[in-house]
Amino acid sequence: MENSQNELEYTITLSGTDLQATKVNKKTNQFIPYAALQLPEGVHAIKVQTSLSGKDVLGNEYHQNFEKNSITITKPATQLFTMNIDHIEVKPFTSNGQAWDYAFFKTDAPDVGVNIMVGNTTVYKKNVNDSYMFAAGPDSRNIVFTISKNDKVVVKIQDIDVLFHDFVAKWVFSTNKMPGVTYTYKKPTGNVKSCLLTFRYE
Repeated sequence: MENSQNELEYTITLSGTDLQATKVNKKTNQFIPYAALQLPEGVHAIKVQTSLSGKDVLGNEYHQNFEKNSITITKPATQLFTMNIDHIEVKPFTSNGQAWDYAFFKTDAPDVGVNIMVGNTTVYKKNVNDSYMFAAGPDSRNIVFTISKNDKVVVKIQDIDVLFHDFVAKWVFSTNKMPGVTYTYKKPTGNVKSCLLTFRYE
């Protein structure tokens, strides 16, 4: 996302388990798609600024800033990716033979959610409640987002719950195919019973 200075800005929230004392340095990674950088194709020098803040168990506040200048990157060509989701039908039971949701007065059907990501950046997210069928009509048609050449587009399907989401399936679409051609995906995997998606990039 961009801040008021038109700079790319990401926020990472670390939990207590991420900050446990250790003798070995721990790294936190943040994947930033090339397409998120509003830059033309070619070689660029960028600057990265990091601001770390938080509190310990006693309530003491800590702030630390880091900055690294002149990081050279080679940005690949940018492309527009378009996906249409006709439907995704989930099997009636999980891999363990259990119902997705337990309810006394309504269906045990899941709340099917679809999350489309480039790297770990979400570009589309929607779910339908109490249905084995994800079919969102116009809301799941002409999903257009920017990618860079050879990026991978991930489609993650889950049963959306309050605390923990149940895994249904994960698909990875490569973008090293022929640009400008519409491809059809209808191969169910995982806990998906049937599906129909089309995508293209150019």
